[in-house]
Amino acid sequence: MNIYIEKSLNFLTPIINFHDYIIERLSKSIKYWLLAITVIFVSLLFSFYLKLGTTNEIYLYVSIKGDNRNGGTIDKPFQSIQQAIDIALKSPNTSYTIKIFPGIYREAINIKDTSNRQIKIKIQALDKISGKAILSGSEPTLNYSWNLCDKQKCNNFPEMAINHIYYTTLDWEETPYFIVKQSQNGITQQLYTARDPDFQITTPWKYHEHWWTVENQIPSKYSILDYDHLSKLNNLTGTNILIIDGADRCGTFLYQKTIDKFNKNQGEITFNKPVGFSIFGSQETGIGPNTKYFVEGNKQFLNSPGEWVYDSGEKKLYLWPPDDIHPAKLPLEIAKRYSGMKIVSANNLEIDGVEIRNINYSTDNINGAVIINPSKNETVENIIFKNSSINNSGNGIIISADSERSNINKIDVSDLKIHSLLKNAIFSLNARNIRIENSEIYNSGQYFNENGINIIRTNNVRLLNNKIHDTGYNGVQIVGYEKSDKEIKNVLIENNTIYNSCQSSSFCAALKLYGGKYNNTIVRKNVLKDNIGWSYCQEKTSGKNQAHGLFISNASGITVDSNTSLNNTLAGFHVYPRQIEANNNIFTNNLAGNSRFGIDLANGDSAHDADKNVIATRHDNTVIKNNIFWNNGIGSNLDVADPEKVFNDYNAYIDNGTNILNHGNESEEWNKNSIVTAKKAFKNAGKYDFNLPLLSPLKGRGEPQLKNPFLQFQLEFFGLGNDIGPCKFRWIGNSCSVLN
Repeated sequence: MNIYIEKSLNFLTPIINFHDYIIERLSKSIKYWLLAITVIFVSLLFSFYLKLGTTNEIYLYVSIKGDNRNGGTIDKPFQSIQQAIDIALKSPNTSYTIKIFPGIYREAINIKDTSNRQIKIKIQALDKISGKAILSGSEPTLNYSWNLCDKQKCNNFPEMAINHIYYTTLDWEETPYFIVKQSQNGITQQLYTARDPDFQITTPWKYHEHWWTVENQIPSKYSILDYDHLSKLNNLTGTNILIIDGADRCGTFLYQKTIDKFNKNQGEITFNKPVGFSIFGSQETGIGPNTKYFVEGNKQFLNSPGEWVYDSGEKKLYLWPPDDIHPAKLPLEIAKRYSGMKIVSANNLEIDGVEIRNINYSTDNINGAVIINPSKNETVENIIFKNSSINNSGNGIIISADSERSNINKIDVSDLKIHSLLKNAIFSLNARNIRIENSEIYNSGQYFNENGINIIRTNNVRLLNNKIHDTGYNGVQIVGYEKSDKEIKNVLIENNTIYNSCQSSSFCAALKLYGGKYNNTIVRKNVLKDNIGWSYCQEKTSGKNQAHGLFISNASGITVDSNTSLNNTLAGFHVYPRQIEANNNIFTNNLAGNSRFGIDLANGDSAHDADKNVIATRHDNTVIKNNIFWNNGIGSNLDVADPEKVFNDYNAYIDNGTNILNHGNESEEWNKNSIVTAKKAFKNAGKYDFNLPLLSPLKGRGEPQLKNPFLQFQLEFFGLGNDIGPCKFRWIGNSCSVLN
């Protein structure tokens, strides 16, 4: 017998002795039953120890100084991460840990494992003290031969720039979308392709402030007429253009297009396909007198240090380097690869501590630092990504099941820092069991007016304890099945702090839930604050900024409990039905403050595509109880179809310009037990300390938990009553943190 197993069975001796002692004292029939049970028990233990004794774990090592002909040992490591993964995938019943030494690995990893692996492969970065293990999608400028332009070699550039421009040949299939300037202190700067007008941001929440304005423009879907700017440029056919809506969706959406025709004499550009938002078969108009736009990627725009242009026909990159220093002497990285790690089929995989950066962007290819995109009939399951960083890339993590026959299940993201991205930090489509926890997402989505986290048609979602800020559009967006009878199920969004969203546009929110039926969806204990939502179009047409804390758009069945929504330019909590019902939503124990509206149940009947049946039942079975509306222009702004189907009571109104504004009829049952009180309800509202002092009028004034008044009084005395708002009274300590 194996010595390991023989020794491990010594612990069974007392069990066998105890069995013999009992067996002498029992009847014959019971003896047989106990003997059978003992045999089964011993067999199970033997099987467990046999398995334990024969299970192996293998370590593979990777170093930039290694060699793929090595054995992957600590002394003779592999050179590429891909080599180690390929070795591990060949043995589905063996546990592998791939340990990566610090260094920059310039490779795109592809994982395809069809073995239905039950034992984990772990990819782990080593020794963070001496450096990081970095998976990079870029190539350094020092690896290329650069030549200085002159008038003979470089055509179509501004004359004043020619003597500053260097060029090199990139023999790649990929087209670079950005260049990253690294620095020794860890600060990076993205250098964008040359554009007109030049890239400039004066105020972070006015991202498109310095773009060109289409003044005196007749609303259009197909052309921009801007003689003042466009007549000064040469041929723009084929040039890329980014446009902020200046018509039907004033200041809300961004459109990326290619110019199909250019008329220099008239200062006009034309598109073959419409510009504007399209929804449920309705094509809207996107170009109007308040449209903002810029054009990019044309040689004639290269007129400033730090700008560059790539000519795909010549396969040449032209760069005016920062400070006029030779490109090979600068810490510049040219984005090349479209993925850091792509998983098309896998089970039981963990990535720990690996930084991924400088991943290229493309409108034609799926791209991202991590791409989970199973092929048809393939599965990706049980993937963990933790303790890592993703930065300076097109997209962060892309989780997308494009085919109904592909499957994504159990993706766990935790303790990540994701920042400086052109589009989404995390994107999920048609997946199940997604968990995002203890992570920070920031400086993402401004370029293309995108969300920090964008989760579409994904069930069993957990967003817990994250910090999400400084995003182009919504901080977090959840999208349902829209007009389908399918439900989004089991979504928990809890203990997140989301702020400084909507930096590129208007009418967005820190958190948005859109489109259709939701079941067991809970938004709880989040802080949603400081969202401005500036756009040039809204500034000109309404004179106001437009951003919500929470925005429920055309969605039903959502529970919103114990959240704090502050300093939002539009509503703390906004619900909007238009083409789809927004009913059966519950708002309890929330605080909405310092906003135009505390809570706003809106009427979408003025929209050209509003559904009459949706409007006729708007906000049915909505519950608004135990909430605080503090220091808003209007505390509660309700426009509902049937007041008797809306339950609105036990709320507190504090220092609002107008406490309650009801449009049309209201129920006699509304606000029977609500109170109007003052700031003394909180410990220190001026410093955003919303905990309740001993004499707070909010104590015990929520909807009673018990029908017996005497027992309810006892609960309240001991601090166990139903206080109004998210912060509950405590004899010792606080129930809520003080907000910064």
